[in-house]
Amino acid sequence: MSRQHYKPYKIESPVNLGLIGEGLIGLVYEARNSADHAKIVIKQMPLLRFGDKTDYLFEKLIGMAHREVEMLKKIQHKSLVSYLDIARQQDSLAIMQEYMPQPTLKAWIKNNTTRGDHVSEPIISKFVESILQGLEYLHHNKVAHGSIKSANIFVTGNGLCKLADFGQIKQICSMGVSLKRQKLHDIYWTAPELICKKEEPFTSSRFSDIWSLGCIVYEMITGHPPWFDEDELTLIFKFVTIEKGPKYPSQLSDEIRDFMTCCFQIEPSRRANVYELMRHPFVQ
Repeated sequence: MSRQHYKPYKIESPVNLGLIGEGLIGLVYEARNSADHAKIVIKQMPLLRFGDKTDYLFEKLIGMAHREVEMLKKIQHKSLVSYLDIARQQDSLAIMQEYMPQPTLKAWIKNNTTRGDHVSEPIISKFVESILQGLEYLHHNKVAHGSIKSANIFVTGNGLCKLADFGQIKQICSMGVSLKRQKLHDIYWTAPELICKKEEPFTSSRFSDIWSLGCIVYEMITGHPPWFDEDELTLIFKFVTIEKGPKYPSQLSDEIRDFMTCCFQIEPSRRANVYELMRHPFVQ
């Protein structure tokens, strides 16, 4: 298993270089680290207050977020976008991450499918292999990614993929309110058991990560995730009684079909794990 030795990264007085994106629960800024003049990304996430009588909950949230990022900082791998640090800014948290100048997989897929082209299976296999390497390292460290979608994967210059935004930090910062919006927005990449669970916040697992990986493969094939032609509410009702995964296009090889079938098992425990998928004929 390939990994990088953890080396603490010193951040001093980051200089804001401007807003580069906006997520469902925060703003994303490009910044320059004054310590080494390298670019970094700062994700500013507002924390929800519960009122003056429950400020202890607010402080508890901040403590949970700090512990989560301190743990995630030590998870470094060539297929993962590194967490660098966390800082409190009044009623929000600044999550600092490795800067990625390369396009997201979502943008890459759009650029390679809107012209009528199809992503070849060898390229998909190469991308999937690097995604699995990152997932293997996360799952080995007992961390579920929890938000695998094409917008959270970057395609590097050497044609590999890096997973970003893994762990539970978003759930901690949102405390179930903004999470409902995120849950609906991300439904096309989300495992059915997470959509149908009544508990909040929902808990992702290595099983749900595997379903999401299947959705990524499907998206690279067709240009969009499964059931993308249906609205979110319709898909929620479909997931309540779902009995099988999505239909596959006719031109696919047996290997990639079987790989997706291993991911799209409705019963979570029947899905293949990362170790089995890395040894699948489609990836080998």
